[in-house]
Amino acid sequence: MKMNVAYCIAKEELPFNKFKPLILLCKKNGADISPSYDNHVRCGEMIETIADEMKSDLAEEIGGSRYLSVMIDGDTDASNKECEMVYVRSDFENFLHLAEILFVMPISSAQCERGFSVQNRIKNTTRSSLHVSTAEDLIRISTEGCPLEQFNPSHVAAKWLSSSKRARRPNMKKWPADMLDL
Repeated sequence: MKMNVAYCIAKEELPFNKFKPLILLCKKNGADISPSYDNHVRCGEMIETIADEMKSDLAEEIGGSRYLSVMIDGDTDASNKECEMVYVRSDFENFLHLAEILFVMPISSAQCERGFSVQNRIKNTTRSSLHVSTAEDLIRISTEGCPLEQFNPSHVAAKWLSSSKRARRPNMKKWPADMLDL
């Protein structure tokens, strides 16, 4: 449940401090959720794990492809820092198909521009001190993430619970059921 809420926070570009109120809303609506891991810090960790998993999936996809499409664009964010957006896709199975598409489709940087729009919504004047990796994770989930109803957090939740740098309640024998209840 909490991993779904964290994904929703990232996908809908909400601030991390909305995590606890959304968890409380879930409880109010009858969800049996433990009070552990219901703060904005844990939300950030969950989002980082989700984004890392998305990066791994993309790396596998690119590794198995013969051709890539790469777009690079630059812009400044709300704090006037220069940002570069690199958008990579590998949708082409053979070169002839790639050539056909290149001759038919106009070249556009629309996806990069959409990425900058997302960046400017996420890293606005009230959130201008976001760490670069956190902003990257939020942008990745917002632009590349599946719709909320299709997100399956099972493998991400297990990865987050087992790979954290900090011990998660080391005296506890089992993880809270709501962390694994999907």
